[in-house]
Order: sequence, then C-alpha cells, then structure tokens
Amino acid sequence: MANWLTRKPTALLAAGLAMGLLVGVGMMIGALCAVWVQPSGQTGLPDTLLHAEAATGCESMAIATGPVDDDAEGLFTLDFLTGELSCFVMYTKGPAARSIGGTFKANVTAPALLGQAGAGKKPHYLLVTGKANFVGGSAAVRPGYSVAYVVDTNTGKWVAFGIPWNRSSSSRGIVQTDALVPLAQGNARSAAIRPE
Repeated sequence: MANWLTRKPTALLAAGLAMGLLVGVGMMIGALCAVWVQPSGQTGLPDTLLHAEAATGCESMAIATGPVDDDAEGLFTLDFLTGELSCFVMYTKGPAARSIGGTFKANVTAPALLGQAGAGKKPHYLLVTGKANFVGGSAAVRPGYSVAYVVDTNTGKWVAFGIPWNRSSSSRGIVQTDALVPLAQGNARSAAIRPE
C-alpha cells in the first residue's frame, strides 16, 4: 500500500483533503448538537448584558462613566483647576434621544466637602464610579444608579456624590439640570503627613 501512495501524490492529496473535510463536518455537527441541546432556545450565552464603567485622568482632569438608570449612562468629569464635578447624561429614548439631556454639577472644593488643596499644593484628585440601587425617593425623582467617588490625594479626604434622576423627564425628552448630591464623606488617610 505504501508503494501506491508514493507513486500517486494526487491520491495522497485527495485522501488528506477528504479526511480534513470529514473532521470539519464532524466538528460542525457536534457544535450544532450542543446548541440544540440547550433548553428553551438558549444558546449557552449569559443572559445578562455587560455594562462597562471606566475611569481615567491626567494632570488637570479626570473622567469616569457609570449607569444612571437601566437605559442611560453618565459621563462624569472632574476639573482639577476649578474643582467642578459634572455628570452629563445622554438620553436614549423619546424625542431627545442621542442628545445630552441631563447635566448635574457640584464643586468639590467647597469647604464642607474637600476644601482647597492647601497653600502651594497643586490640586490632584481621583475619580471613580460605583453602582448602587437606592430604595426610596419620590415617584418622579430617584437616585441614579451611580455613585461618583472623588478623593483628594493631597489630604486623603473623599466625598461620594449621587444623581437626583428623573426617569419620566428622560423618557419625555425634558432637560434636567440639578446639583449632584453629597451622600457621604470621610478621610482615607489616618495619619498626618509632615510638610517637606
């Protein structure tokens, strides 16, 4: 038999192609059977959609994203020079879909919050978001799903802010402008730092 294969290279090539085709067809049938075996039309993929939150910063500004409700996400910006924390929400449905319909602001340098950076210190902050599903609030205005956490890296002080979100205004395309609400604050640094 080995003699026959060496004398007819085209037969060897045809045999190899046929074997490869059989393996490929077998794999395809196996994959289709695995998908069909799933109950109630499921394909084996997870039912929940992924939601991405991100944060980044540079010398003078930090940004982060986070969910505001089931259908909308907020873009949080923190300007280190002015201390202004803003949240911009793009509407996803209704007459104002694909436009910024919600704007919420707070100044983190207010004395009751983080205060000024200190004499001679350049302001530097960290900004991240976390997800929270608060219970309560009025029927119209409920806290948004994101909490924005701002940390002053010079002092270690931090503040958490919430969004007073009106879902009805969002679905009707009504512009929302309000202040971000301080929810909690504290200090991440327990020991005083000596000046250099």
